Amino acid sequence: MYNIKFSLVSLFFIFCVALSPVYAIQDVNFPIPPSFEKRVDFWKKIYTEVDGNEGFIHDTEDFFIYEKIKILHEGQRKKNKAITKNAKETIKKRLLIMAQKKPEEMNVEEKQLFERLGNPSPESLKERAEQIRFQKGQQDKYYQGLIRSQLYLDYIKNEFKEAGLPERLAYLPHVESSFNYQAYSKVGAAGIWQFMRSTGRLYMRLNYQIDERRDPIASTRGAIKLLKSNYERLGAWPLAVTAYNHGPESIARAIEKLNTRDIEKIIDDYKARRFKFASKNFYACFLAASEIAMAPEKYFKNIPKPTALTFAEIKLNQQFTIREILEITKLSEKTFKDYNLSLRPMAFKKNLALPVGFIVKIPSVDKPAITALEEHVVKGARPSPAPGPVTLAQATVVATSASQALITPQPTPAAGPTIALASSKKVEEDEIKIQTHYNFKLKQVRKGVFQIQAQHSESLTMLSDWLEVPLNHLAKINRLKVSSDLSLGQKILIPLKKTKIEDFKKKREEFHLSVEEDFFDNYKIIEIKKYAVKRGDTIAALADRFDVPPWLIYQIQKKDLHSIYPKQVISLPVIQARVEQEAPVIPGNNLNEEEVEEESDFNPN
Repeated sequence: MYNIKFSLVSLFFIFCVALSPVYAIQDVNFPIPPSFEKRVDFWKKIYTEVDGNEGFIHDTEDFFIYEKIKILHEGQRKKNKAITKNAKETIKKRLLIMAQKKPEEMNVEEKQLFERLGNPSPESLKERAEQIRFQKGQQDKYYQGLIRSQLYLDYIKNEFKEAGLPERLAYLPHVESSFNYQAYSKVGAAGIWQFMRSTGRLYMRLNYQIDERRDPIASTRGAIKLLKSNYERLGAWPLAVTAYNHGPESIARAIEKLNTRDIEKIIDDYKARRFKFASKNFYACFLAASEIAMAPEKYFKNIPKPTALTFAEIKLNQQFTIREILEITKLSEKTFKDYNLSLRPMAFKKNLALPVGFIVKIPSVDKPAITALEEHVVKGARPSPAPGPVTLAQATVVATSASQALITPQPTPAAGPTIALASSKKVEEDEIKIQTHYNFKLKQVRKGVFQIQAQHSESLTMLSDWLEVPLNHLAKINRLKVSSDLSLGQKILIPLKKTKIEDFKKKREEFHLSVEEDFFDNYKIIEIKKYAVKRGDTIAALADRFDVPPWLIYQIQKKDLHSIYPKQVISLPVIQARVEQEAPVIPGNNLNEEEVEEESDFNPN
């Protein structure tokens, strides 16, 4: 009798599971709380049912979808903003009118919507009227990401497996960049994992020649370190994933403030200035995107399967320029670029020397190229006399708006070297050129100690790296905390030997030059608008709100902008991608109507 009962119970359980949503079987590392089911279903629709020329008007809290609307091509930003604004206003007015009526007074259309919403109260309808948002579809972008991901996905999964982390995390780039290996955001996040420079430099190599944020494998190792650090600090994978987008400091504050590690409670109850729609939905986006990626045939038909890249790795024991390697291997520049994604475009344009220890990737099918480079590395032979690496010490750097830099040695001006963006070729018709300036002057205050003025984007951590001195020591001599932010023009004391001056100057100049080159290689300024500063505004907040890099806001002002204050009129740039980029699939911030960017756009951070 016991066996019969057990069998019946088992059959009943199996029957229930079969009829239940996919959420009945949970991933213990990445649970789906009950209130998240609608969120996850919503993002699955965005990734699999709606392409980039349409989108949903939806509720921001329960993700109720009011309607699907058509929008124009991605380049028609202003027209699309008008289309979505009109659609949202129409829904808002309808809800407010319904809130003033009794159910029996509603017309047929209103009655249908009222019933779809579950017969809400007038107060609920008024609340809903303030929770309306447009979300652009991502089906086409996600589909392309599925195809691209297969080039490196096996490598990425293996890295997570070897690190002892859940392999499901290998699908996070679908959320960050749609597996676009060339992804570069307006604010400077690069590669499939969308590392900012400030974070990337903690986990990988970033200099003028090499940016490992762009390398799928090197950046994956960096992402593993960051995700592992998040998990060890926060104690749960949903929080570690959310912190990848929002930052571990803020999530740690949420845990302390709410006394919980429950992602559901934190999403519902945590209030912080920057903890908005994007951060609140990042974990749900990951759940949806990874679920699709683990069984793509359920959502897409006839997915092409490109052959995964395979390559040999050869570690350089001496400096080689890129042209030397191309001459030795007989590889085309395009093939070499495709396999060595960590090399910045300027490394090719300027034929920079690759450093000792750099690992060159050669297609595994090209045995002659592998053999030829290995022989040169072992024997130390060179195909021709190699020029030394290009340096920027005591140089004026002139870069085109498309970042083709020319280096002309000149005496250093009194205020320090100037990095200027001045086109040496015809620029695009709608492009606005700017000239940028930096104060790199070194003032000696005593033996072995100099004073500098901090420039935008610089930090104590960065300076300590360039100086090769402990961060604690640098903070101490300036009476600052190691976490202190630096303001533009702030006077900083640095310990610096005369023998290290040129090296420090070179690293500092190359950092700022690389930031500008990377930006103008991908984006252009098409308009400069005037903006009246409001109470509570900061440069960082404005940069975040308008999706532009903070350094560009500083640089386009006619006068140095050391601080801002209410009613002050400043300039803000409107920027556009030079070539249409694959949009990442995380939700952008829910922007106000007065702002220049549409709320449905995505920020690849």
